[in-house]
Amino acid sequence: MFARLGIDVDVKPAGLLDLLTRDDVELQDAIVETNVPKLRIMASGDRSRRSTELLASAAMDALLSQLASEYQDH
Repeated sequence: MFARLGIDVDVKPAGLLDLLTRDDVELQDAIVETNVPKLRIMASGDRSRRSTELLASAAMDALLSQLASEYQDH
């Protein structure tokens, strides 16, 4: 029997890998607001056979640059 059970029911339509592979996904589509001040979460997104390749891609570099400019206080 479980003492604790967490169930992810976030139906956010996009995540990190979606940002890297889909032109119709914007950054704000992939960011989930939380009840914790100054904390936002980005899910991994749809699974891809190319996940490792995508994380090392030019698109990932561009996304990290965009995040750095939008979240300058971090």
